[in-house]
Amino acid sequence: MLAPGRATYEGRFASVHDAVNVPKGIQQPRPPIIVGGNGHNVTWRLAARFADELNVVFMSPEQIAESLPLIHARCEEIGRDPATLRLSVYASDDEMREPGQARVDLIGRYADVGLARLVAFPTRWAPTEETQSLFAEDCLAAGVKLERA
Repeated sequence: MLAPGRATYEGRFASVHDAVNVPKGIQQPRPPIIVGGNGHNVTWRLAARFADELNVVFMSPEQIAESLPLIHARCEEIGRDPATLRLSVYASDDEMREPGQARVDLIGRYADVGLARLVAFPTRWAPTEETQSLFAEDCLAAGVKLERA
């Protein structure tokens, strides 16, 4: 669907014939694939096989650190270099809610684990520019580079 022309696909559960996808995506060779979840046996194996990034959900930095050997093993099972699978976390709303040193410390601990991305929604509780600014300030104070999604 992202290549030039029309797409045809015959699969076990779905098929498409001469489909048109316009406009095409701009990321090459395709948009990144992110698999999310905490399933050690199925989800992490799917991520190792198909994804550019594994996004774990509501895991603490300590839980992520404990899980890294198994995540790496899932990659090694199929001959993939574990360094090629980015790791991110969808952080708990409660943990990311209040600005200040506790949040700075937590964000810093996530960064120390080696995550490529932290997904959080600080404006869910207070949809203001100030809330967003305070979150950005806490990320910067934790030494994290900010990206826009």
